[in-house]
Amino acid sequence: MPWTPAFRLEADGRDVTDSIRDRLLSLRIDDEAETRSDRLSLALDDRPRLDGAVADLPTPDTMLSVWLGYRETGAVDMGRYRVDEITYSGPPATLEVKATAAALGQDIRAARSRSWHRQKLGELARAIAADHGLEARVEATLDAIPLPHLDQTTEGDIAFLGRVAGRYDAVARPLGSVLAVVRRGVAATASGRTLPTVTLTPAEVTRWSYTYAARREAGAAGDKRGGVRAWWWDIAAGESRKIEQGEPPYEDIRRLHDSEADARASIVAHANSAARSNAELSIDLPGRSDIQAEATLVLS
Repeated sequence: MPWTPAFRLEADGRDVTDSIRDRLLSLRIDDEAETRSDRLSLALDDRPRLDGAVADLPTPDTMLSVWLGYRETGAVDMGRYRVDEITYSGPPATLEVKATAAALGQDIRAARSRSWHRQKLGELARAIAADHGLEARVEATLDAIPLPHLDQTTEGDIAFLGRVAGRYDAVARPLGSVLAVVRRGVAATASGRTLPTVTLTPAEVTRWSYTYAARREAGAAGDKRGGVRAWWWDIAAGESRKIEQGEPPYEDIRRLHDSEADARASIVAHANSAARSNAELSIDLPGRSDIQAEATLVLS
């Protein structure tokens, strides 16, 4: 049975679906993973019509709420997006609107300098979130990780938090009014809810491509790449110490760590990142609004 695409669009809480329906050229949502914010792109026919101009065209800072799906099955809430870019072009006269899911002001990206002393990762995330009127949600396994003294030097808050989280194979990701800190590659939300598994069969797919590159795994021995080595500063002894995983030749992590635990966490994050880079899968298929970034994909 053929399905009929359906959408609903609200601008600052007002339903504007009907007023733009016959002007809609394209509506696209990029559901991003890790540190990137979800994006909405909307293209409208902006040529003069006998019925006059559209009164409900989005303007900068307009909050757009979007539902996508099919008339036969219903539309699914795809989130809220703040308009941050508008482009007029022609001919033909076209209005392109771009919006970002993260309700973040420019101040969270603005460079600033300050110091953080003996915080836990969860405490750091909550402090930064509170500074910008956001709610922090930190994965339970990350919340209590102790941090050494940290200096934030001419760096935006979101960039700084992302860099610190990256040391522990985690990401700091803006999700609307929430600042989430979660581990990479974990099919769960910051609140701990497991994302539904998506199963696809060949009949459901338009096109697919799978590439496996025999990249050598970090920390492996034998005929593969050598091990990984990290250095940390032993305050009591007043000297640097090393931790090695695997066999020579070693790949050095170019950062002097503040503790042995911090150095070991870097080695684990490095190995996980290398393992994720071995394979790449690309799939094209008809629209599925139930598929989310970070969910586990099962292929038959």
